Amino acid sequence: MDFFINLITGNGNALATTLLFICVTAFAGVLLGKVKFGFLSLGIAGVLFVGIILAHFGAKGDATMLHFAQEFGLILFVYSIGIDVGPRFFSTFKSDGLLLNMFAVGVVFLGFGTAYAIHLITGVSGTAVTGIMCGAVTNTPGLGAARQVVSDYNALNPGCPIDGDVLGTGYAVAYPLGVLGIIFSMIIIKAIFRIKPEVETENYNKSLGMGQRLVSVVVKITNANLYGKTIEYVSNFLDKELAFSRIERNGEFQVATAQSVIEEGDIIHGVSMAIW
Repeated sequence: MDFFINLITGNGNALATTLLFICVTAFAGVLLGKVKFGFLSLGIAGVLFVGIILAHFGAKGDATMLHFAQEFGLILFVYSIGIDVGPRFFSTFKSDGLLLNMFAVGVVFLGFGTAYAIHLITGVSGTAVTGIMCGAVTNTPGLGAARQVVSDYNALNPGCPIDGDVLGTGYAVAYPLGVLGIIFSMIIIKAIFRIKPEVETENYNKSLGMGQRLVSVVVKITNANLYGKTIEYVSNFLDKELAFSRIERNGEFQVATAQSVIEEGDIIHGVSMAIW
């Protein structure tokens, strides 16, 4: 019993306690994000809400471990966004990509102007306003960049350091309202303009001359990570974007069942939905 008490209070191993709090926050936050409030859910933002609650009740962590978690988490976040968006980023400029990116730039400058006006009118420190701005637009990479700037400044000016913790406080205060504000704004806009997302999507695809058709797909397995995996595993990984029909192995064909095991050099035949 003493072991668990020390683990929770941090009297024993501070690193283990911090790791415990991070895991509990992530686990409980994901569960909270899946809870439906009517037709709304917090999604991944539930992790932040749980973190705020735990910190309110006195949960503290080791500074070194927290710094590592912040940097490593930010790296994974930016990497994941790049992997997801990168393949289609430049192709979007052929359609409405340039216009949408200009809107995005406008939103950034509008947020900066609003934050600067709050700083001038209320006298709130620039550090706190920066954190508030990042939280209001749910810009986690922006918070990471601001933290790095503060860290670099403090290293060059040890005599008059800036309190970097104010950044996180401002972010945590504004983030929940930023999430809820976006949700309710979209609901209000949808109601005022009587927008039906399904109809809008269909009309947009028609305006681009887009349609759907089935195409044959032939893939040769050369990735060692797939050796020994089943067709079911690959199907789940691809989220059913490809329907497997046959496996060609050593010149012979066999039906691709869910439990068929993939081997090196296999040629997978199937069909997928193409959009044009």
